[in-house]
Amino acid sequence: MAGTDPQGRTSYRVELAASLSSLVATWWSSTFREDIVRSAGVDMGTTDSRLLWEIGARGPQRSGALAGLLDLGAPSISKGVARLAARGLVTLVKDPSDGRGVLVALTEEGTTVARQLYEVGDRMVAEVVSDWPEADARAFTELASRFSRDALAYASRLRARRAAAPGVTVDEAGGGG
Repeated sequence: MAGTDPQGRTSYRVELAASLSSLVATWWSSTFREDIVRSAGVDMGTTDSRLLWEIGARGPQRSGALAGLLDLGAPSISKGVARLAARGLVTLVKDPSDGRGVLVALTEEGTTVARQLYEVGDRMVAEVVSDWPEADARAFTELASRFSRDALAYASRLRARRAAAPGVTVDEAGGGG
């Protein structure tokens, strides 16, 4: 059972879960993302920058996949893609795996802008760990990579359990590990 503080708030009992939750909340906040975009010298909104980040990281994507990744509706994705296309940052290409489908891909200029966004993130991480002993930064990187791989594997198991037992909650399907 999660503890409750005097103000009636509940929180994680596991410090790592609380720390990761705080970090994710900060990194996904629109204010933080706007600050990162401004730091990169890029003039665009949060949705558009998120589209560039995702396409830059994952390669060309269908609009529906982008909607799922960004947890946005199709109209928001369509408008964002249209804005980015008007700026020459993305283009629509035929899906080689399905000639009827269309992928959103970065143009050369879009790749340049995406790299600018990622470079700001790289500088931020370098600054955060700049006063850490090198061995600590290296160990943290290795452990964070391991945690990320294991968490992604856990997420895959949850999806597989849900697909195998539609309508059954994760706990009922054995989501504990």
